[in-house]
Amino acid sequence: MESKLEDGYRCSSMQSQWGAMEEFYKAGKAKAIGVSNYCQSSFECLSQSMKVTPALNQIEVHVGMGPDPKGLISYASGMGIHSQAYSPLGDGSSELITGDLVTSIGKAHGMSAAQVSMRWLIEKGIPLTTKTSKQSHMQEDLDIFGFALEDAEGLTLNKS
Repeated sequence: MESKLEDGYRCSSMQSQWGAMEEFYKAGKAKAIGVSNYCQSSFECLSQSMKVTPALNQIEVHVGMGPDPKGLISYASGMGIHSQAYSPLGDGSSELITGDLVTSIGKAHGMSAAQVSMRWLIEKGIPLTTKTSKQSHMQEDLDIFGFALEDAEGLTLNKS
């Protein structure tokens, strides 16, 4: 367990780093500034000294984590901070690419399981970023805007 001194040092460091980002922003060197992997306690620390609210918090979000993991998306939204999914196809397992649930939903729409996993995020209002160098995957990523999940499918994915 970390001591209060260690927690205070980490908070102070976080505030100092954010202060540098604010200066960068105020100098017109960025149109927006944000954070990655911030939890509620990180935002509580930051809010003690911040003058500019982060525009974005990039976090891991995907099917299987629920629509609002640990309440972080709604917490950040309440502060005016958008959340973005940086790992829309999971953490290395193939479940969100070849799993039975997403595959069966994909077949019903003529889409891949990966497209279903990404579409679920879009329908939750969570922008996402993907990583690929294959043109076919890039096109597949863009095709997620060509269909919509049925309400029942979305609810099932929320609970998975």
